[in-house]
Amino acid sequence: MKHSIIKSEAHRWRSLDIRSDDGHPMETLLANPAPRLQELILVGPRAWAPLTNVFEGTAPKLEVVKLTLSKIEEHPPQLETLLDIVASSPQLSELAISLTSIQLDTYNASRRATLPNLQSLAVEYLDPEIMTVLLNSIEAPPSAAIFLGTVLEGDKEMAVELEDVSTWLVARARSLRNGTCTLSLKMGCKMRSDWSEDGEYGDWDATLKYETEGNDLGTISIRVNAPAAQQVGVLSYLTGKIQPYTEALPNKIRFVDINRDCPEKEDTNLLCAMHRIFPNIREIELVKLEYGAMIDALSRLFPRPGSGTSPLFPHRTTLTIDRSEHRDWVGWFQAYRKQTDEGGVSLLPHHLTLELEEGHGEFDVDDLQVLQKLASGPLSLDNVQAN
Repeated sequence: MKHSIIKSEAHRWRSLDIRSDDGHPMETLLANPAPRLQELILVGPRAWAPLTNVFEGTAPKLEVVKLTLSKIEEHPPQLETLLDIVASSPQLSELAISLTSIQLDTYNASRRATLPNLQSLAVEYLDPEIMTVLLNSIEAPPSAAIFLGTVLEGDKEMAVELEDVSTWLVARARSLRNGTCTLSLKMGCKMRSDWSEDGEYGDWDATLKYETEGNDLGTISIRVNAPAAQQVGVLSYLTGKIQPYTEALPNKIRFVDINRDCPEKEDTNLLCAMHRIFPNIREIELVKLEYGAMIDALSRLFPRPGSGTSPLFPHRTTLTIDRSEHRDWVGWFQAYRKQTDEGGVSLLPHHLTLELEEGHGEFDVDDLQVLQKLASGPLSLDNVQAN
């Protein structure tokens, strides 16, 4: 009864969001003409109800389609069915498909769904074969932002596991070729749902975001779910794939949200890995790093005098620090200056611009004086609350 009432209003739908463990609502609601429908979101179910004519071909105004069908256990949809949905919607601007079982039984390798107005394409956590076929079946404009997600199983070589996502990354880098871009690298922790008594962490998501500037190429973001021990290797592998097409670029590397103490060994440290690939980077950003990771980064960017250690990224001209608290790491610099000759900072690069973003708490005149002596170039404070 409920579905029949909703069904009677199909001609007025602007947005349809179905979240169900039962496939029958999809069978009932997706079979009706919906000429004004702009947004379609499907989450679930355990059983997909096969359709031969989605919306009876009358949903040409679809702009957003999001499919998260992670619970499908029976009769997953055919790829042809999904392509029917998107191909009948030339105004589609956002398409997201994740955690989805898809059948390829009736797949036509020559078929392409051309989406000239697509602004965002997200394909995450599918079977590798399905991901490859799906991506090859969709033609998106170069300006579309691409979001890819995959899982590193660990029983295969990394090059094999990451082949699909790295192919798209290389294609974007080749198209840009020596244009201006920013490379963002993120390591975040995903806790286990069943926490062990020793508080052991679960898998980590490593994310690489390749943002272009001043051109018509969209951003590409790749997220890889993998054990913590493989995170740096994953990001190093992906970054290494684009290095031949960037030469002196990217002009900026952003390290984001690293929530653990970085390993002391250089071969497993993210900053050290990026220094080996892009030693001539001019701009470095440290964004919302956990305190231990922040101090580790600073100690590698500004090694103690007499340590015999060379600074990472010695050609940097700008260091941006974005944290909710600034005084804790400023205290590290105070200790650092006391260990330098005559309290100076001679080991810092000339004309270094230091930029602080966000931040609150106890941040006073003494802290500013330390930073002014640190920065041989301009000192920039953006939305920083100081006492």
